[in-house]
Amino acid sequence: MASSVLSGLGQRLRHFRKQRKLTLVQLAKAAKTSPSVLSRMERGQMPGTLDCHVRLCHALGIRIAELYAGLEVDVSYAAEYSEASDAHAILATGVHRF
Repeated sequence: MASSVLSGLGQRLRHFRKQRKLTLVQLAKAAKTSPSVLSRMERGQMPGTLDCHVRLCHALGIRIAELYAGLEVDVSYAAEYSEASDAHAILATGVHRF
């Protein structure tokens, strides 16, 4: 996954978290993940899984489309970061704008 996508995703996560006046620990607990994973995601150092994104969105009270809004993702990388073995079959090849 391109670092610009990871960086953009991280910035959006941090924006929504701070907008709701939540600490890393509070959001991580609500999303059933660790503060260190959330911190790495916010800093663009790891993508996280789709399942984690869904839990974070639920905890933040946003739709997943809001988290992904404006991010350009080359889905050819999807299989590398997905827990689903058929992720590549589900996603079309190319660049998609959410």
